[in-house]
Amino acid sequence: MCCHLRSSRTSDSACLSQCRLSCYSKQSLRERVTKLSVLCVELREVREEAGAHPKMSQENECVPSSQSEINSMILSVSYSMGFFGAAVYDQSHTTVRLLRDVGEDHEFTLLKALIRQEVPTTILCNKAQDIRLVRFISQICGRELPPEDVYVEDTSVSANTSSTTFPPATNEDPGKSDGDIRAGEATMDHNQSVKDSKKTPLESGDGSDDDEDESESDLELPTLIFLPNNAYNFESGFKRITELFADESFNESENQLVTRFRIDASSRNMVRALGALLKYMDSARVGVEYEPLNVQTPVTAVKTITVGELVEIDNGTYLALDIFSKSELAKKKSSRASVGSKPSLSLFSFCNKCRSGPGKHMLRTWFERPTTNLDVLSSRHQAISFFLQDCNLELTKNIRSLLGSVTSVKNVLNRLRSGTAKVRHWENLFKTISSSVTIGRYLETLSSPLTLIRNDIENFGDVLAETMVVLNTMIDFEESYVENRPVMKLGVDPELDRTKQLYRELPGILTRIAQEECHRLEAETCSVTYVPLIGYLVALPLSFPVDEFEDLEVIYTTETTMNVKSERMRELDEELGDVKMKIIDKETTITIRSGY
Repeated sequence: MCCHLRSSRTSDSACLSQCRLSCYSKQSLRERVTKLSVLCVELREVREEAGAHPKMSQENECVPSSQSEINSMILSVSYSMGFFGAAVYDQSHTTVRLLRDVGEDHEFTLLKALIRQEVPTTILCNKAQDIRLVRFISQICGRELPPEDVYVEDTSVSANTSSTTFPPATNEDPGKSDGDIRAGEATMDHNQSVKDSKKTPLESGDGSDDDEDESESDLELPTLIFLPNNAYNFESGFKRITELFADESFNESENQLVTRFRIDASSRNMVRALGALLKYMDSARVGVEYEPLNVQTPVTAVKTITVGELVEIDNGTYLALDIFSKSELAKKKSSRASVGSKPSLSLFSFCNKCRSGPGKHMLRTWFERPTTNLDVLSSRHQAISFFLQDCNLELTKNIRSLLGSVTSVKNVLNRLRSGTAKVRHWENLFKTISSSVTIGRYLETLSSPLTLIRNDIENFGDVLAETMVVLNTMIDFEESYVENRPVMKLGVDPELDRTKQLYRELPGILTRIAQEECHRLEAETCSVTYVPLIGYLVALPLSFPVDEFEDLEVIYTTETTMNVKSERMRELDEELGDVKMKIIDKETTITIRSGY
């Protein structure tokens, strides 16, 4: 009995010690897991900070994960030739939404509505994108670019940001890669944006107590990331999209056929945006940071975006309803229509009675982006009804004739900024502004202003009229076409006026000096000419005894004359110089300053 009791006690103590050991081992395991998690977080922070280390090579840099929350929204945009396409990845639903190529205006109203609707946390943009789009997105993301910046590369990296490199995109084979994607954050870093977004109105410098201001201050600015131009390559982007729909039982051509069935390959900007989005998610490991390298960001569905009140219409519908003809759709893709094909009548060509290029572009945009907004449709119908009334036929005729002189100012301003504007560009700018001022005066006489142009009537203000007066006062277009360069009128610059007056008097001055030189040298004939880069010369007969005069230096001779440089000619070089070139330089300087 005692032996049995002792053995039971021994077994109980052994079980107790084993339980304690098990508890200790579990506690030790938890501590190790906790320490390992802390080390992982610290290692990730070190890797993010190492991206800005100057001694690290670009191949070893790491892309900072801009948004690691589960509800992050990544927007990739592409804009070219006036058309805009986009792709959005919703991490909370693991879905991709696509926006087909649609016409976009210079104010980027569609992009603004898309950002307001989707509320992205990260915006991906091409580093070599149109500078106007880069400035627009930078302002939305809280960073305003200087207006004088021309090259995007110079404005995409600031003092508080760094250019980083994505690790290779990994598929099933980690060794395969389509190339590194280099990106630079053009806004403040994510932590700083969160801190700024949590500031109260007083801390941010806004003393307003309105609920609207408080709600706007609580909004977090999206992070803007610039990707290189090769990330938006169409071919590599379509190849990456094909991998999204690839099936192991299909070959490469069948997988591409499935992809073209799922994705509209004619929307090139949309394909570029989606390809760049998938490459970025593969490289940044969005949502799969702690998964194996062969695990990609999950995409469970691909849907279509309908922005605001716009109607989604594909090219097949445009052709079936005869809204656009094949040749008109071919212009959108910058391809030629088939040779010998007759242009078919379409609804757009039937309604296109526009006299100006911007008007045709606006009408095409209305057809490409039909809306369901009744207010917008009513305002357009009101304008059509107004100009078709018999009492307004004279006004309509005058405005229509003026619209024929209106051209696109965008290309003219680009040439003015680059200093390559010709006389016809200046004249087109002047005619556009003067016609717009006259149209604005006609519209001001209306008893009831049209709703369609109510918000734009202020653009026909004093600034436009002052610009017209300045151009009319400054440029002499008749003389400009003769000189094949912009020629300034009198009164623009006093120094220029004196130089032009000297140029007009120059023939008489040279004739008088030629008579003096002829009398001094006792020559039969004598004339004074000017040769660029050489200066003023005295033209004497070939038989003239030059050796008898010490101040004469033979420059060159022809079959009948001898051109020499005298002391008087050297004085003219110092006093007058190249008068014509002085005029050209001064007028060119004024033209360049006016362009800016």
